[in-house]
Amino acid sequence: MNKIEICVLNGKHSGQLGTTEMLLDNTDEVRITDIERTLIDIAVRPAYSGGVSVVMDAYRRASPVVSVNRLIAYLRKLDYAYPYVRCVGYYIEQAGTYSNDQITMAEREAERKHSDLRFYLTYGMKDPVYVPRWNLFVPKEFRGLQ
Repeated sequence: MNKIEICVLNGKHSGQLGTTEMLLDNTDEVRITDIERTLIDIAVRPAYSGGVSVVMDAYRRASPVVSVNRLIAYLRKLDYAYPYVRCVGYYIEQAGTYSNDQITMAEREAERKHSDLRFYLTYGMKDPVYVPRWNLFVPKEFRGLQ
């Protein structure tokens, strides 16, 4: 018997953006996020998913099935006050499994909003390193992972 762990979170009011119903054990329905919405959610709050290493691995594994176009469209609809698109772009770039066009798409979106605001990949980093391309501070061990 496989064990399923479900973490129920409530967050930004988004009108159920990127969610769908899933049937569990042919009896119970749960609302889940699609891959693009999940990648955004874990980039916004990496601690909820196991930290930046787990998020990086998720971006790497998701690359064959994720739509970067949809991911960017969701970010626009969510319209965060902070430039989380930079975190998403950084993960896409560092995963080493996305095309240059996909990375450029994220980079253009990152330049569109809050281009002058320096941001950070996660809370509580020790010895962060600045990445100019994304105007983002990242943990020292995450700089240049490719």
